[in-house]
Amino acid sequence: MADIDIGYGADTLPGSGLPAAWTLIDCNNAANDTGNLDTFYIHEPANCTGVKIGTFSGSGATYTYRDHVLIGDVPGGSKQEFGGLVCDVVTGDFVAFLNGTGDARSSTTGGAGIAYYSGDRFSAGTYADYTFVANYWMPIYGTGVTPGWQGTIRVGSAEIANPAAVRLGTQELTAVEISKIVVGKGEI
Repeated sequence: MADIDIGYGADTLPGSGLPAAWTLIDCNNAANDTGNLDTFYIHEPANCTGVKIGTFSGSGATYTYRDHVLIGDVPGGSKQEFGGLVCDVVTGDFVAFLNGTGDARSSTTGGAGIAYYSGDRFSAGTYADYTFVANYWMPIYGTGVTPGWQGTIRVGSAEIANPAAVRLGTQELTAVEISKIVVGKGEI
């Protein structure tokens, strides 16, 4: 399985503040593959509440929501890791952030830019009223995995596309195990 990553990174804490309750899309390091993000890293100076992190696609002033997870409270002052998540991502998506309260941070130099909207856009829709500012980046980063095997299993007249797992009698095969069989990389 290939690793997916998205976002500028969360190791450094930049100095410029951004308002709470804004949808902030970090247009740095678009997702390099399709699958699920399972871990997010956030580095904010002060405590944040009501944090949502998700994925959006688009450019300029137009972005489309894909998926998000509710992180909730994020302690400030150091890089925080949130794992065990499931957030859909498609190649080319950007990571997005929203906090109900607290001080979101960005840097005004060295990045590809961010797009923002004053309000919560973490729900279905495409909107063409974001403001894009060049050179910005945010201390947010996500990682995940691509599905193991992709294809269609046919049994009689039934078809199952891209199954996460298949049960054969009492044996359940995960997508990773199916991938090993299909490409001959191992035994289960």
